[in-house]
Amino acid sequence: MVATSYGAPLREVDAQAIDGGVLSLSGDWGSEWMAFTPLSEFERQSSDLPFVHLPAYLYEHVDERVDGIVQGYATYAIRISRLALAFDQPTLYLKNSHDAWQVWWVEDNFAPVLLGENGRIGRTKQQQKNGHETGYVQLPSKSQSGTLVIYVSAYYVERSGLGSKLEIVEHDDVVLDIIWGVTAKALIIGIGLFIAVQNIVFYSQRRTEPALLILSLFTIALIIRTILTSSYIDFILAPFDMREMTLRLEYIDMVWAGLAIAHFVLALFPIAHSRRYIVLGYGLLIITVAITFYIPVSLMTQVLSLYQIVLLVFVTFTVAILSRAMLRKSVGVNSLVISAIPLLMGLLHDIVSTRFAGYNFFVTEYALIIFLFIQTQIQLSRFVRSLDVAEHLTENLQYEVDLKTQELSARNEELEKH
Repeated sequence: MVATSYGAPLREVDAQAIDGGVLSLSGDWGSEWMAFTPLSEFERQSSDLPFVHLPAYLYEHVDERVDGIVQGYATYAIRISRLALAFDQPTLYLKNSHDAWQVWWVEDNFAPVLLGENGRIGRTKQQQKNGHETGYVQLPSKSQSGTLVIYVSAYYVERSGLGSKLEIVEHDDVVLDIIWGVTAKALIIGIGLFIAVQNIVFYSQRRTEPALLILSLFTIALIIRTILTSSYIDFILAPFDMREMTLRLEYIDMVWAGLAIAHFVLALFPIAHSRRYIVLGYGLLIITVAITFYIPVSLMTQVLSLYQIVLLVFVTFTVAILSRAMLRKSVGVNSLVISAIPLLMGLLHDIVSTRFAGYNFFVTEYALIIFLFIQTQIQLSRFVRSLDVAEHLTENLQYEVDLKTQELSARNEELEKH
């Protein structure tokens, strides 16, 4: 195990050093790998654990690996002083920490208090049960100083450990953040359903517009990804132990989203052998699905970069098609490129974000829903214009028929007179 120093007292954080209502616990923590340090050591304030810097994934400070990833359990500890003076309802927010964990508060001169747990920590993979709870626990509101102890066990994925920002905030702020998160997910799902149904309805009336069907399928892929990336779906499926399945589907959906946008662009701006490229893309997707369900989840998360490379292949292909369409000045390409810029930036942003433990803000879902909504309105405006043209031609045809009928009637009358 890699550490910054040994034999030093635990780092102490003054709770009154809050910034904007947030007490950041990022920095050096006392940590012991492959051990659940007895709470009695923290009661006596006699612990001299090595230090690690958080937030960080386990593989950043642990050398030992099993099946290519870090597997095991650990203790993390930090002292906090003057807590009651800074907060009314202090709450530790363990956002995006999906491993099994258990949080204790060891107040000076008092018995340890279990604050909460997520799943069941274990010394072996068989003993652990993955957690599905929203990651927050409330600290004692009247406590002045003590030691915050977190036990963690992780056996399944590459990016495990206390990899998200560790913060203490007021309980109301945590609840508000959760509400905003649920609202944003629900909004994406609601708008996505509207877009999918809208495109399916219009495609059923105009089968010559495959872009409408592809947009609908693309939106369904986004809805599925939004559901899978939400911890709330894990909470709902907790009795069925579906965490590994949802992880596999999430990785597959990442690749499918890239293929869907490439298929959509090809439908709008076809090139030579377009059908072959589409078949090749779906063949690659099938291979990805087969591999994803064959390999262990630990290996799958370890090779996340390979999934991102496949995604980048589809994105690069899409950019090439759009560049060709721009050079040919194809109708509608400018509006598509402009609406796709935020999406491409979002994809690159999220690919980079997966490399940093302390940064867990992902924007692709929001960029996608904006892109899909704009494209749906563009395609529907084309559909409406086509209807207008058809109606105009129908009216002119009826006018021509009426005119010819009148001319024929006049000639027949002249013939009868003669």
